[in-house]
Amino acid sequence: EEYTGRSSQSPYVYFRKVNQSDPSIQTQMMEYAEDLVTIKGIEQSPEFFWLADFQAFVANETNTTDFVTQMNEFLATPSYAELYSRDIVRNSDGIVIQSRTRINMDNLDLDVVREQIEALEEQRSVSERQPINQGQDDWPFFTFDQTYNIWEFCKYY
Repeated sequence: EEYTGRSSQSPYVYFRKVNQSDPSIQTQMMEYAEDLVTIKGIEQSPEFFWLADFQAFVANETNTTDFVTQMNEFLATPSYAELYSRDIVRNSDGIVIQSRTRINMDNLDLDVVREQIEALEEQRSVSERQPINQGQDDWPFFTFDQTYNIWEFCKYY
């Protein structure tokens, strides 16, 4: 145990029900991903986050100011298409309406149930504090992994 790394779980971070071409929404998305890193179980920002790569792409690769055109160019780039085409949902106008990224719970011992429950509660607390989720029953920003069901079960038994 002294010489091995900790276990890892990789839930998805979901963004939905918002116009993700809006710069203020993009700022909130980036802030949410960074807020998740503040919990004990997560030590690093998402390794592959389409929005971070998209913003870098726009800053360096395009002179176009129209979001839809920028997104078309971004997803026409083979490496970005390979990484992100399954994680972005666009409406008929080309606006991103749903997306996701993975975040590693890389400081989590999957053999210690208490750590799993703490990670579940901490990520939920971070999600609940997001301004975009305030007053919403069905949060636009949240994380989820199938193991959350098991962790929730363990919480009560």
